[in-house]
Amino acid sequence: MLIYFEDTQFASLVCWTLGNSYRYEKLYDNSFKDLIEGVQYALKLSQGDILSHAYSELGRIFAECGEWDSDRYYFECSLANAKLLRDLEIEAMALGDLSVVFLFLGDYVYVLLC
Repeated sequence: MLIYFEDTQFASLVCWTLGNSYRYEKLYDNSFKDLIEGVQYALKLSQGDILSHAYSELGRIFAECGEWDSDRYYFECSLANAKLLRDLEIEAMALGDLSVVFLFLGDYVYVLLC
């Protein structure tokens, strides 16, 4: 579903909320679609913190589905964006997400480097 809104921030948050709702119901195809659309809206914003959260949410659904390469990619995007913003809270969120993935994969060296 393509949602059109004049307010890009609102559109991103609507997509994010719908995507998470679908995720909780395990309707992953719908969730992927809405979360990706939310990222696209967030990319248009000048407020980068929303983009980091959108990337993290997308990474979480990939993690639930066992898509480790994609999940790592989006968590790393979230982390890179947080570093650009110099937002320690969002950076900590992204590092936490990444460390869980690498712990699950057994890559303890990477977890220590985070």
